[in-house]
Amino acid sequence: MGHYKGWTAAALVFGISEVVLELLMPMLMSAIVDGGLYREDTFMLQGWFSPELIANRSRFVLTVGAIMVGVACLSMAMGVLAARCSAIATQGFARNMRGTLLGKIESFSFANIDKFSTAGLVTRLTTDISNIQNAYQMVLRMMMRAPSSMICALIMAFAINRRLASIYLIAVVFLGIILFFIIRHATQIG
Repeated sequence: MGHYKGWTAAALVFGISEVVLELLMPMLMSAIVDGGLYREDTFMLQGWFSPELIANRSRFVLTVGAIMVGVACLSMAMGVLAARCSAIATQGFARNMRGTLLGKIESFSFANIDKFSTAGLVTRLTTDISNIQNAYQMVLRMMMRAPSSMICALIMAFAINRRLASIYLIAVVFLGIILFFIIRHATQIG
């Protein structure tokens, strides 16, 4: 990766920040429903918002709504930054790999050059590296987003209601076991 490690780390940080901000939205919506509409004293309201703000329903709803708009804009900005950083990191990774591969090809002796076709070498320099680049992009964007989303959602579920979150935890473990057996079976067939 060379000097693109920082871009990779930034893409991961921005991607995880985007997930956390996206998962705050249901919590804020819950605060609007509990404090602005039904007036229930839940843990969401205590400590997060001042009692004066909670006392005035319309001001509370507008304030939390404005916070939601801000969080949504910040989440969008984090997503854009994550996409930009991951694009720079993957482009740099592919650039470094192409340079290394071209240097290796240039060091071949005439006997080695005769063994490989020009078309095969060009394919390795273009298509194969593009496929590796796309796989790296998917790792940065999807493989980090899905687990962080699951972990953050689990933490927030336990913060809301431990008893209901334990059902969610059992479902996640059960689905993980099923997924493991499906993948294991699929790899044995192929």
